[in-house]
Amino acid sequence: MNLFFNENDNSKFLSTLIRYTEELNVPVFAYCLMNNHVHLLIGARTDIMGLLLKKTEVSYAFYFNSRYEHVGHLFQNRYKSEAIDNKQYFTAALKYILFNPAAAGLGDWKSYRWSSASAYLYNENDGLTDCESTWKLIGGTELLDEALFHENEISLAEPSSMPKRHSDEEIISMICSIGGLSNPLALQKMERKERNKILYKIKTAGASIRQIERLTGVNRNIIQRAQ
Repeated sequence: MNLFFNENDNSKFLSTLIRYTEELNVPVFAYCLMNNHVHLLIGARTDIMGLLLKKTEVSYAFYFNSRYEHVGHLFQNRYKSEAIDNKQYFTAALKYILFNPAAAGLGDWKSYRWSSASAYLYNENDGLTDCESTWKLIGGTELLDEALFHENEISLAEPSSMPKRHSDEEIISMICSIGGLSNPLALQKMERKERNKILYKIKTAGASIRQIERLTGVNRNIIQRAQ
């Protein structure tokens, strides 16, 4: 299910993360907010990392549940983490995080708004990314530029015969427009017959069952049977 439905949600998560990284003095080398998950490259002991993520998740979940009348846990299971112990691994993790939007088909990673890309590419201060520490760890801006621009990037080429994929924003707009809803999560509370009509229309418009499930929180078995 999506964590972010609009720019206000992304901004709220970032401001929350900034607040607690400053409070706990945790450097952030890179971040990337995707639709239903977040990538972070940070420097912290395990106990401090756990505290940072707990504070951030609890605060954002309170905001999200209040805004969208969502009930229950927002984040699934415990976060996943890996220790980074050398420069090569650090560089690979940095590239993976920055390139993630491109790998997910969201466009050019260099122009993706909700990541550290602009901080590294255009020296924009996003209030979160610690570029100077990254430069020191990698060995300078030239080596960072080489790592980001002169190695093989992710190929975004797709066969021209592939059907057009609707973005999450387009599907959200369809759901809200067809159902007269304020947000896609409200679909869960609709009467079954009307809900299924909307689900069927969205499916025939080209949205995948997985995409609909992620955006609405409706069980995929219900989506599959809707007609």
